[in-house]
Amino acid sequence: MSEKKVLYAASNVSHIESYHGPYIEWLNDRGWKVYSLCGGEAKVKGIHKHINLGFTKSLFSVSNFIVSLKLAGIIRAEGFDLIWVHTSLAAFFVRLAVILAGKGKTRVINTVHGYLFDDKTSVLKKLLLTAAEKLTAPVTDLIMTMNSFDYNIAVKNRLAKKIVNIDGVGVNFNRFIRHDKAAARRELGLKESAFIMIYPAEFSERKNQRFLIENIKNLPRNLSYPSR
Repeated sequence: MSEKKVLYAASNVSHIESYHGPYIEWLNDRGWKVYSLCGGEAKVKGIHKHINLGFTKSLFSVSNFIVSLKLAGIIRAEGFDLIWVHTSLAAFFVRLAVILAGKGKTRVINTVHGYLFDDKTSVLKKLLLTAAEKLTAPVTDLIMTMNSFDYNIAVKNRLAKKIVNIDGVGVNFNRFIRHDKAAARRELGLKESAFIMIYPAEFSERKNQRFLIENIKNLPRNLSYPSR
């Protein structure tokens, strides 16, 4: 029986290097040969072959469509069993390549890290981005979202054959023990009983820290909060 092949795609190398090592290892352990696709040279353990094809940050960039054409040829030649896409721009152009190549028996998964449109987006931009998602919906077997907002968009527009919402990407609790947490609290001058919220994201309008700050008032009053 031949080894199954998966193409793991994202817009840039930092995304794969920062977030997807454990998933690539998981796939390797289950007999998958992992190919990666992004701009730059990926240095992630477990990657059989890296395809250095990058995307520019524009839906209408001619170079992105050229990349899709090149990738369509690679998809036909390699005959991937699974194509797993991440980040909105790469997800669109990789799935466009799947359309150009002819999907065949290849399964396509799109992990949505946040659609690039919402109720505040201009009507024209929202229409264009929604149209792009609808165009690639027929070749998308599964969409995984990480919040109800994206899930509702995907369901409303029927953006995949199957759509599921997952409660985040999870935490490896074996990396965190009580002693380490207690030491970190002492170092930061925080009481053992203090309730702490962590929001690991860049400070930007896109990451919407405003929502977090505005909703702090809704937290239970009986919790112990840091005094500083």
